[in-house]
Amino acid sequence: METNGEFVVHLEEFMVRPEKASVYWLEVDAAGNVKLSAAPLRVDTLLRNRLLEM
Repeated sequence: METNGEFVVHLEEFMVRPEKASVYWLEVDAAGNVKLSAAPLRVDTLLRNRLLEM
């Protein structure tokens, strides 16, 4: 669970200063809960590093 401060930081990144190398989206569940999500656009380096660690 995030604190209010952590939520504000993530919301600011999401709305005001999005990173060019990331994609952002909102999810709303049936109960009306909102989830902010982000993921890198390029995952090749991330995947290579994780696979080589195995």
